[in-house]
Amino acid sequence: MGYSKLLPVSILILIFAALAGVLFFNSQSFQSVEFGLAELSPKGPEGGYAMPASGGSTPSLYYNCSDSGEEVTLYWTPSFDVQGHDHGTITYNLRIDNLVDGWRNASCSGQSSNDVCVNGLTSTSWTGSVIPGQTYEAWIHGCSGGTTVSGGGCSSGATNIQFTCNAGEDSIPTVNLEVKNTTTDSDWTGEDITINPGEEVALRWDSNNTASCEGQNFSTGNLTDGTQSNVTEPASGTNELYLVACISSVNATISVYDWLYVTVLGEGPEIETDPPIVDPGDEVEIIWDTGDVDPGECTIAGPGLNISLTENTGSEIVTVYNESTYVIDCGVNGNDEVTVEVLPVIQET
Repeated sequence: MGYSKLLPVSILILIFAALAGVLFFNSQSFQSVEFGLAELSPKGPEGGYAMPASGGSTPSLYYNCSDSGEEVTLYWTPSFDVQGHDHGTITYNLRIDNLVDGWRNASCSGQSSNDVCVNGLTSTSWTGSVIPGQTYEAWIHGCSGGTTVSGGGCSSGATNIQFTCNAGEDSIPTVNLEVKNTTTDSDWTGEDITINPGEEVALRWDSNNTASCEGQNFSTGNLTDGTQSNVTEPASGTNELYLVACISSVNATISVYDWLYVTVLGEGPEIETDPPIVDPGDEVEIIWDTGDVDPGECTIAGPGLNISLTENTGSEIVTVYNESTYVIDCGVNGNDEVTVEVLPVIQET
């Protein structure tokens, strides 16, 4: 009877041990269960996400840009690490590489000032400054038992995600350049203008969201807006480009430009005669000078003379019998004329 009472106790012990093993195994299996991608949506004008590369230990990553494009927030899903530690012990190592200068060192030493290398984050988001228009690459490590990947307690990085935060409309740099003929007191205009020799001009510029501006063929003093009346005008018969370049106040790699041309008319053509007064039937020398004008643009016409010019200066001999007018015509570049006076014939009685 005593033996029969011991048998059920032994069986109970074996059953208890078996159940304990099953419970222990299930407990370990539960701790390594992967957290899936949380159903989160972008929270701003620009956003994106990256799924984990492999393994339940790797967080999923996505981003969101601010309206101005000067700030980004990175979010990642919580996960257990490869060692099966409790979720509450997890920290995260964040890496953000500005692709302009590349990533240098996994241990966060010697990184560019444009890069981010942060260890031991306990939250599942991070917000920081970025340069609008530049492209970044980010990845995140879930860690436990170490603060660096080489420490053995961190997961491999999530699938790298690239992002570019573009400047909002209120942050876009702009600049306008205008010119005015101060001699004639003309209106300000952003168009090219033409002036006469000896006339003077002034320039003015106005910009938004810029840090400084520089001028070509005139000085801005690095000011972002202003007026400059001390301008060197082009030489007679030539034109000059005036340009202003301004650097964005939110992204030093971005510049904006505006420009215009000022043209100064050349010295116009001139024509004269020698002598200016003659008797009927006398010869007269017609003398011309096209000034800064291409002689191929000019003709001379009058009694006994109708020629196209090939030289800037020259003369022709003509015989005149009556008062005669000779015109040098250079089209849009100007014209001039001269009249030969003929003395009257005095009849003796």
